[in-house]
Amino acid sequence: MKLSLSQITTVNQKEPYMSKSVKMSYEEFMELKDENIGICLNCNTQHDCLEPDARNVTCDNCDLPQVFGLEELLIMDALEITD
Repeated sequence: MKLSLSQITTVNQKEPYMSKSVKMSYEEFMELKDENIGICLNCNTQHDCLEPDARNVTCDNCDLPQVFGLEELLIMDALEITD
């Protein structure tokens, strides 16, 4: 059984993951990946200096633990790479 993002919770997080997904081109993904950028699933703010597998980092913009590294977003199926 595959769980949706809105059904997944963690021990350190009281709120469920947002069910939003991020879309970007392959070129943008490669550029942001090389810069260690993470993205907040709540407000889509980009954060720098994050490990690729970062998860549940508190966002400076919305104060929710919804910032994830790009590779982690791929694993979570929350990142869609478009042409």
